[in-house]
Amino acid sequence: MALDGITLYKVKEDLDGYLPIRINRIAETGKTQIVFNVHADRIRQNLVMSFHSNYNHICLSEKAYNTYADPSTFIMVLRKYILNGIIYQIDQNNYDRYLLMHIRARDELYDEKEYILSVELMGKYANLILVHDGRILEALKHIPPFENTRRTIQPGAAFKPTDSQDQKEDPFTVSNIQPQDNLFEKLAGFSPLLSTEFNYRMANGQKFEDILSELAASDKIYIYKKGNEELFHCIALTH
Repeated sequence: MALDGITLYKVKEDLDGYLPIRINRIAETGKTQIVFNVHADRIRQNLVMSFHSNYNHICLSEKAYNTYADPSTFIMVLRKYILNGIIYQIDQNNYDRYLLMHIRARDELYDEKEYILSVELMGKYANLILVHDGRILEALKHIPPFENTRRTIQPGAAFKPTDSQDQKEDPFTVSNIQPQDNLFEKLAGFSPLLSTEFNYRMANGQKFEDILSELAASDKIYIYKKGNEELFHCIALTH
């Protein structure tokens, strides 16, 4: 299953605790997985980013990865611009399923430049896009204008963030939630799975605010198997 915006928010919260993060090495382990070897105050690990249509995710890992000996053009572009750069800020808009990593790196003349790495984890639309001065330098997956007139993804195109969930309410500030509410339609970052869990718990007497507090305090991932499918979230899936 794909992660939802709330899970990504919790991952971002964890990554924020390590900032600033230096990018020591950039490699690929497959056509849809990229690994940054990173160093921060308390860690020297791998920042793993998968853009598989079903299993896209981002995480820190101590695991060793076998990487391609012949890097792709995209990897070479990342190395040219952001290798040895510093990730100093990570943004997430309204619990959407993408992160904007703000990076400072020096060019061949040792001038400091600013870049944005858009880590987009939206199922089959998962992508990684390198941006400088509002323009796309390169992307893992290109989308020409004849395929998507609203959002062209190719070198030189103006960078536009993905469509936002701004029309949905912030789950951490919303009020008047009822057990029968469709939380997936109402709240930003909520997947059908998380909505089902909240509705189940509220129908059994637990308050929305208490469930949300449990979610906010969680530092774990709970994994379940349902047939051949793996389900996971930051709170126990009691339903």
